[in-house]
Amino acid sequence: MRSLDEFAEAKLAALERSSLRRTLTDTTRVSGIRMRRHGRELVSFCCNDYLNLTHHPAIKAAAIAG
Repeated sequence: MRSLDEFAEAKLAALERSSLRRTLTDTTRVSGIRMRRHGRELVSFCCNDYLNLTHHPAIKAAAIAG
């Protein structure tokens, strides 16, 4: 039986060979839904506020009323 390290290394190597291995990329949140990655400003769809509704006056009023 192989060790967990050997198993993980084999899996990562297979992903690398298939060009499927992902890496972490530094990302800076600019404001609300905007982020900066590699010098480019982008819209972030990876959070639950990509529509920027948490700052909408009607949503805030409904939350206060609730």
